[in-house]
Amino acid sequence: SYTRVSSRYNVYENNGQYYFVTEEGGIASQIVIYNLSKDDYQLLEEEKRSASEIHFKLQNDRWPPTKEEKHQSELEFLKNELQLVHDVSLPNNPNLFDEFPELKPIYEQWLSNK
Repeated sequence: SYTRVSSRYNVYENNGQYYFVTEEGGIASQIVIYNLSKDDYQLLEEEKRSASEIHFKLQNDRWPPTKEEKHQSELEFLKNELQLVHDVSLPNNPNLFDEFPELKPIYEQWLSNK
């Protein structure tokens, strides 16, 4: 029989196997059941990982990106979309170069060649 093993999360156990139960899909949501490893269950219970991080890993087979990884990904996107930076990003976010100082010389070079 399935036993709820977490008072905070929809995690169930049956014969040593853990299951993470969640709703997905917005308007037409459905109950989705994921196999949850014992290690990931322990990370959740010990609050070393959040439920949203566990859910991300179960959906994507990897942990969510770190702040540094997100920053690097955004920087790479901006470096490849300098026209977008010029037309949209800078007018809407004049502090863009404070967040991405490494982008400024690349942008200035692009602007001088334009």
